[in-house]
Amino acid sequence: WGPAVYGVTDESRADAAETAGREALEAAGVGGDVQVVAPRNEGAQLSE
Repeated sequence: WGPAVYGVTDESRADAAETAGREALEAAGVGGDVQVVAPRNEGAQLSE
């Protein structure tokens, strides 16, 4: 689970952000995954 880097952008820039992330990993010579995901706009739920 780490180290991790998070970025926040809007949908119109998501492809460019993904490309930049992949290029940064390659330039640094490290492995990793770049994922573009949508937020989960729900609060926590408690149950007994």
